Amino acid sequence: METVVLRYKRENIDRAVGEILLEGDDPAELVAFAGLEWESMMLEFADALIRHPQAQGAIQRTDKEGLKPFMLGEFDLARFRKDPKDAIRSMTYHVESHATPVGKSANVMQPLPAAISVLVETFGDVLYLRAKTEPSGIFAMSPWSAEWVPVENSHISYPGGMILLCNTDFVPQGWVGVPSIDLLLKGFERYYLPREWNKHGEWITWEQLNQLFSEFETDREKAK
Repeated sequence: METVVLRYKRENIDRAVGEILLEGDDPAELVAFAGLEWESMMLEFADALIRHPQAQGAIQRTDKEGLKPFMLGEFDLARFRKDPKDAIRSMTYHVESHATPVGKSANVMQPLPAAISVLVETFGDVLYLRAKTEPSGIFAMSPWSAEWVPVENSHISYPGGMILLCNTDFVPQGWVGVPSIDLLLKGFERYYLPREWNKHGEWITWEQLNQLFSEFETDREKAK
């Protein structure tokens, strides 16, 4: 089985350098790029998938050695080939709102605690990390070290780069959201995600998290 593989690393928050390969019996480099914007890179990836309709698809970060490829499920493969822009939108997270500034009161229209509890304990496109506010700023519970790390401009930093938080609305209730796909693309060996959906305990391995995401995508496709 052939696989179209996008390998890339970020040059900054919105530019990347890398290549798109066809792996299999007759391997080939399909595209090489540098300084490419995220959406343009993903459109190149979608075009390669369309030109190789029987191939699987995978995305691999190369920011450091040993990062594992994220295999696209059937749902995302079909979406990339049928409607690339919709597929790219589903994998692109923008911060549309910000947490309540430290020292100011929370919006009175915040969701009920029970509704937030259901949201953060359910597996989906967004996974939630514990958050807190201190006099020095906002902090989130690191998914790679289980330590409190500062939230700066809606990002948290780790030794190999940064993670964009896609939902900071619930900081007053003690939570921040992070894209599931982004966590998988970081390629950590294990993640600190003590949520009800995590039946493996406080920690979960990359392989276990990847399996859960594949099952989630399969169930979502069946529900359409």
